[in-house]
Amino acid sequence: MLVQFERIISRVHAYTYRMVDWGRQRPVLRSGGDEAGTEPKEHGAALTPFACPGESVVTLSAAPRLYEDEHLISVNKLVAAPTQVNRTGSIAPASVGQLYDVHRLDTPVSGVVLYARTRTVATRLSAMFRRGEIRKTYWAAVESPPEPYAGELEHYLVHRHKENRSVWYGRPMPGGKRCVCRYTTIGESDRYWFVELHPESGRTHQLRVQLSAIGCPVKGDRKYGARRGNRDRMIHLHARELSFRHPILEHPISIVAAPPADPVWDTLTEQLDRAV
Repeated sequence: MLVQFERIISRVHAYTYRMVDWGRQRPVLRSGGDEAGTEPKEHGAALTPFACPGESVVTLSAAPRLYEDEHLISVNKLVAAPTQVNRTGSIAPASVGQLYDVHRLDTPVSGVVLYARTRTVATRLSAMFRRGEIRKTYWAAVESPPEPYAGELEHYLVHRHKENRSVWYGRPMPGGKRCVCRYTTIGESDRYWFVELHPESGRTHQLRVQLSAIGCPVKGDRKYGARRGNRDRMIHLHARELSFRHPILEHPISIVAAPPADPVWDTLTEQLDRAV
């Protein structure tokens, strides 16, 4: 049984890296910057080592690694993969041992996810997220053009846990958390507009709610107003980049993740390539 499962893992790895070579999922790492909706973890929750077979284990194990050293690791999260431990077992890549998650992405969102290898690093990274010392960049494909094409969004979000849904308000409300995000429109296609987002806060479903609030729901995000869902249940929201100073070595790091291979994302990347 164990041998059979290991063969399945091997086939998943092989298939995924063929996708990396053929598609747009090529990880990019840049260093030298001065300088990531996610919610920071308070002290980093331990992700137990590889424990039992489950879809989450296979999915994240196959995610391309963007950065790795003895203190932290970052992967390009595949669409529909969770970023936290759940009832199916560990989501940590099988070969890296124990990890600590310091932030999270919604399940239908792709892109950069950062893990700490030690509790000390987890505590430092969590504090950096809380203080806004980690710069987050997202890309979104939305169904309507933002007006104006660039600006700053400020709302107060109340998360309804039973529904796993956030509700926005334009003024302070009891239980509401202030959230701020700067955005700019960076491209468009026949049916969609592409927006780059820089959230200054990290609230549950923040970017999805804020874009919906201005009449620009994310493509595929039925929960927050999209006309229709995507076939694979993904939404077109991608964590593009995390920029920060290394919590131990103190040198600047920028970790960049290419979006999934997809006709809509391909339109954006081709436009940006032509503009260079």
